[in-house]
Amino acid sequence: MEDLTGFLESIVFSSEESGFTVGRLKAPRFQDLVTIVGTLPGVQPREKLLCRGVWKHHPKHGRQFEIASYQLEAPADAVGIEKYLASGRTSGSKI
Repeated sequence: MEDLTGFLESIVFSSEESGFTVGRLKAPRFQDLVTIVGTLPGVQPREKLLCRGVWKHHPKHGRQFEIASYQLEAPADAVGIEKYLASGRTSGSKI
């Protein structure tokens, strides 16, 4: 098993019933976006994910990181905080 951390850039496919998701992750150690697959119910673009899984080669879609487990990481720097606030997952209070 390997760890892969990055920001979820987009969701290509997601099943509401099973939670199975195909997404594109921006991982710092990779130049291109990484395709991730697995059961990821409720994840949203711009969230930072810490994924644990294995690399697989899909005959049609190529190299993918198959996630066995994951956790959302709280933003720790200015870029992460900006992405979190832009994600729409926060709500403002009314005065």
